[in-house]
Amino acid sequence: MGGLSRGRHVRSAKAPRRPRARHVVAGALAAWALVATVVPLVHALPPALRTATIVRRLHTDLGPLGSGWTGLLEMPSSTGPLSDPSGWEWSRGATSTIRIPSGWRALSLEMSPIPCRDRKPQKVFLAGSGTLGPTLTLLAGFHWYQVPLGWLHGGNVLTLSYRCVVIPLLRAGHRSLQRLAVAVADVRAVGTE
Repeated sequence: MGGLSRGRHVRSAKAPRRPRARHVVAGALAAWALVATVVPLVHALPPALRTATIVRRLHTDLGPLGSGWTGLLEMPSSTGPLSDPSGWEWSRGATSTIRIPSGWRALSLEMSPIPCRDRKPQKVFLAGSGTLGPTLTLLAGFHWYQVPLGWLHGGNVLTLSYRCVVIPLLRAGHRSLQRLAVAVADVRAVGTE
């Protein structure tokens, strides 16, 4: 009797075990519940989280950046000059925006232009609240530019328009797919109310 039991056990161990119907149904219900829960949660996330650009938003120096930015924080190479900032974000396209918190009287921007093809300096035309503001002429490399905000008359969005946008060459001679104009490393309030 002992031999028969052992033989039956060996045979059942070799044969593939078919899942029971209740296991299949339970697995299907669990998968459905997971998908039904995760998909709406992902769609409810802010765009910065959905596109993994939350890094920029956590980099507090760039928090005021609005639309028209790449959403990707770039870091300097370890071989770059020590004066390079700790990270920056590129403008995307011909215009970008910066949200101005209430109480800011002036704005300091640490920016660097992409060289224009005609080799003339990059210019940034500022506007907001239906009013044209000052024009910044950018020098090569990262520099600080201060913008008084009184002309905004309490507006909270500053629009930056660029004289030129460039599709830069990447390593190995390949072109980027994005039109870029300036890199911004820091946005700060100067004098708050």
